[in-house]
Amino acid sequence: TSLDSAKGREFAARPVAALTLTWPAMFRAIRMRGSIEEIAREEIEAYFRTRPWGSRISAWTSEQSAPVASRAVLEERYAEFAARWPDTGSPTDVPVPPRWGGFRIVPDEVEFWAGRSNRLHDRLVFSRVSPGGLDDPAAWSRARRQP
Repeated sequence: TSLDSAKGREFAARPVAALTLTWPAMFRAIRMRGSIEEIAREEIEAYFRTRPWGSRISAWTSEQSAPVASRAVLEERYAEFAARWPDTGSPTDVPVPPRWGGFRIVPDEVEFWAGRSNRLHDRLVFSRVSPGGLDDPAAWSRARRQP
């Protein structure tokens, strides 16, 4: 993402976030809350190289979240950057923009929600109790919450 975008500026000012993944047809959701950490430049560059060429050009084209006069302005900027860095099929044919970065949520709480037609939904919540990853059982306590 652009570190200059609204999201980038908000994360810099207050490095916390919440994330929800939902599957409405299955009555399932995962909620996560925690702190935000900026991803190291080496990881950013490695990830950027996995993106399709057009997405890499778009990262240079868009001043994410900033107003734009028209669609034509975006198309013109895209054409300029596409001409500067043509698609050679190489993952390094487009450099990483200096303002481009990434963030990771370090969760303090993860909730698994399973809906039920009677509204007595299942809510299993894992809360951080000590340092450690999601794969470290000692770092988490588990509780069931009422719907």
